Amino acid sequence: MAMSKTAEAVKREMMTAVTLRRELEALEQEWRDLLEALENSVIDDEGLALAESVNRERMALRRAFTRQQLKNWARVRAGRLTPLQNRILGQRYVQGCTWGDIVARQKKAKQYLLREHNKALEKLAEQVFQNAKKSLEK
Repeated sequence: MAMSKTAEAVKREMMTAVTLRRELEALEQEWRDLLEALENSVIDDEGLALAESVNRERMALRRAFTRQQLKNWARVRAGRLTPLQNRILGQRYVQGCTWGDIVARQKKAKQYLLREHNKALEKLAEQVFQNAKKSLEK
């Protein structure tokens, strides 16, 4: 069963946190490498400027990631989802778990979890549609 366009849009929006998490992890590794270079005194003024730049970018990305996580949690909590759907979306879009991690944690078949995931996104999409409709009626 294919998802509606609204559900696909909700999924893309929620995937932002997953993407930001991956970018942040890469930047955190770069930051750790720079700190190690600083500790070993093998970094010059140019390297120090790079470290400052990486740190600024890292902090900005951390703030963006946190905002998106909070937005995703609010969306999931506001939805009228089953407890399983709530856990699936929370693990996928807030905690950034892979499908393998989710399957292992939930101890259910991946296909079943994917169906529940899609149903949850459809519920959230319907909620987005209803909220937009109410806004237009005002």
